[in-house]
Amino acid sequence: EARADATTLAQTLETDGREATVAQLQELVAAHPERARGLLLAARDTIANLIDRSSLVSRFDLTNPPSTPEEQQHILTELGELHASLNGPAGDALTDAIALGPTVPPFTTSLYPATAPQIASRISDNLQALGGAQSPFARALAGAYARNGDYVSAKVVQDGITALAAEPLAQVVEAREAFTDAKKETDVLDEQLGFFVQQYGPGLTQDQLLQAIDAFKEEHHDAYAALDEAATQLAQSLQTATDALGPLTPGVPLPVQLTLGFAVLPELGQTPAGQDALAAALIDQGQGKPTFLDAAQTFAASPPALIVGDAATYRQDLGEALVRAAGVGVSATRGTPEQRAVLEGLQRNASVLGLSPSELRPVTDGLEEIAAARTHEQASLAIEGFSRTLDGLGALRAETALGQLFRGLGVGLLAVGNARYQPKNVRDQVTLAASQLQVATGGGELVLGLATHEVAEGSRLFNLARGLGAETAGLNVVLGVVDGINAVDAFRSGENLEGAAFSFKSAGALTLGVAGILTATGIGAEAIPGVGTVIGTGLIITGLVIGLFAADHEAEEEREEAISEAEEEGQRFLEGAGLSEGTAKALSQLDGEGHGRGPAVAAAAEQLGVTPHDIYRYLERVSPEDAEIFLVEAGKASNPVLLADIRLEAQEYLKQVYTYEV
Repeated sequence: EARADATTLAQTLETDGREATVAQLQELVAAHPERARGLLLAARDTIANLIDRSSLVSRFDLTNPPSTPEEQQHILTELGELHASLNGPAGDALTDAIALGPTVPPFTTSLYPATAPQIASRISDNLQALGGAQSPFARALAGAYARNGDYVSAKVVQDGITALAAEPLAQVVEAREAFTDAKKETDVLDEQLGFFVQQYGPGLTQDQLLQAIDAFKEEHHDAYAALDEAATQLAQSLQTATDALGPLTPGVPLPVQLTLGFAVLPELGQTPAGQDALAAALIDQGQGKPTFLDAAQTFAASPPALIVGDAATYRQDLGEALVRAAGVGVSATRGTPEQRAVLEGLQRNASVLGLSPSELRPVTDGLEEIAAARTHEQASLAIEGFSRTLDGLGALRAETALGQLFRGLGVGLLAVGNARYQPKNVRDQVTLAASQLQVATGGGELVLGLATHEVAEGSRLFNLARGLGAETAGLNVVLGVVDGINAVDAFRSGENLEGAAFSFKSAGALTLGVAGILTATGIGAEAIPGVGTVIGTGLIITGLVIGLFAADHEAEEEREEAISEAEEEGQRFLEGAGLSEGTAKALSQLDGEGHGRGPAVAAAAEQLGVTPHDIYRYLERVSPEDAEIFLVEAGKASNPVLLADIRLEAQEYLKQVYTYEV
């Protein structure tokens, strides 16, 4: 019956032309949908000849006279509607016939018969003229060309689809530029903040440090708000563009505009708004909805070196961004169906993480169990099982960067859960869990990030979480998390295992997270004497302050301006912590090379057997003149050249003034 119908179609094409034939084809399929695929396979030559395949030079074709553009557009519209009504195999039979062409090429008098890419180009041009309504059919045709090994023609049709998405793709480029510009500004601010935290944090209590960081963020609110807005716009533009493009054609390069956007996804994941957007995208993925992360996986498989540099580093950075975003998403959606969707979305990105789906499945199951824990016993059992799972996977061992992130994610989910269900037990639970999971600096930073992350009201994640994400852990819980993480030996020793170190840059936009973690081993009255123990590779050399505050630090005038600006910012930072104007001004002074007084205070504290905070308290009680004398002498005592042979008189002087205060 299918062959008989195919014969009828061939006769109609010969006697009545293409438009009558496509109408008859639609009628036959509608009348007998059960044999649609058989008909389409049997009528391959007829279907192929519905497309004008005449020469581009000679428009004389004895078998199939050329069609006008209007006729071809009508035929493609009808074929597109027919394709939309077919199931997968039948739809493939239709597009394969068009892509492969007739088994017997049409007779032509031309010496230059049209090539497959030229025919594909003509099809693409006609589909473009029809507008976005025919994009699904165009995508199916591109897939057919690729499926049959003709990637050149597939790209020709894909280029036509890309042309239809020109506006949203242009918006991706604009959004990327706005994001990178905003990030450059906040990168400088976060490096400045990191410098101040490293310089002065060991002498401040936990709440003083939080106050100082918050005051700094408030002073530069506009810059951070601009970054969040730019991050949100970039994520939205990527989603709009990928929606316009639809499913990608395997083997066909992504539009360059899209690759530029995907190249900065790791940086997007370093911002609070970016983490919210990535978490929302993971939820969409987990629920089976199309999302820009689907195309990002394709990009991550073989990213262009000219755009991202080292491909392995890019995949690692993107994987880390997705793990952090998953933590934000799970924390925000506790108790809702979306919580599982976050982890399902992460599961779909196993290849980006360098894991197989079967390896990642017990990990995401373990995270879900931790997030669901409501009692101490449930949490302990969940952490114990999660630890065994991670230890059994080589890629997630405690000494790997990815392993640290997943371990930190487990502790972070436990901490945020305790904030709601057992707030009094946070410190003990976090200490126990972090010790069992061997959390070091990489994982500890993620824990603090989760404890302080606040989902932006009005964001997609906020709406998906039904507003639950606005509930933050609270200051006491954050401090409990800091204490708990500080108690872990691996963290206190400042271990940066296999690339688990982090920078001062934009992830510092979290209230405490990254900025506070830089000195977490030295926060408060239990500070470890000296700055040498503060997370080794995360330390900024103090002389770099000149570079942080002035682009051109070669000219003497620029150096002086940079140092002056740094001193003023440092004074405001310390005043934000609650120190008096006099003490803040004295502590914030820099020498001509940009070296601050923080290390000098830390070294003096070590020599005296006290903490930097004790010295800050002393400076608050003496006159500005005595404070300056003390700091000058401390600077001499901690001069690197003299560390091996501390001058006895300076050491005795320091002991004298401290004893006087007591």
